[in-house]
Amino acid sequence: MLHIDKLRINNLALSCLLCISSSFAFAADDDTAAATPVQLRATQTRKFTKPMDEVASAIKNGGEDMGATCTIYQAPGATAANGSFTRMEGSCRMNTKQADTAGATAAAFIPFIGGLVSAGMASVAQDDMMKQVSNIKYEVVATNPKETTVRMRIYNLKGEQITKPDLYSLEFKKIGDALFVQAIELTPAEQK
Repeated sequence: MLHIDKLRINNLALSCLLCISSSFAFAADDDTAAATPVQLRATQTRKFTKPMDEVASAIKNGGEDMGATCTIYQAPGATAANGSFTRMEGSCRMNTKQADTAGATAAAFIPFIGGLVSAGMASVAQDDMMKQVSNIKYEVVATNPKETTVRMRIYNLKGEQITKPDLYSLEFKKIGDALFVQAIELTPAEQK
């Protein structure tokens, strides 16, 4: 009798663990919690201590290095009294295809396996989300001659705005990396 009760307790504990694991798997795919406008703006905005033309160039060159088609241009009516640009706009259109997430999503519905897979799904989901980015729009504003504020909006293949903070952090890191690479003095190889 004691052995049977112990077995029931173990089964109950295992069932609770499976329910919790499955709920984490569902929560990883759940994007229904919308950010407030202030949270979204904070997620989408970063300041760089570089002149606006360098930041705009890094966005364009970094995007094109990653296979995107980018355009950055002067925003209408955004000229200072001295004739310099104060605001630029643009976008990078990605060459994307629909990501295959069927296997990972299907595994999440199997209680025990889904619980084990859910931890690894976060990384896979991030990669899949990057594959589904179709367009990134930029607003580049010179706050002073040596500081630039960038606001980006990332859109998926359906044209819906993506609000995942991790994705914005990753994209801003790419701009920072492009600024770093841009600052490196390279001597081109001589062609004979």
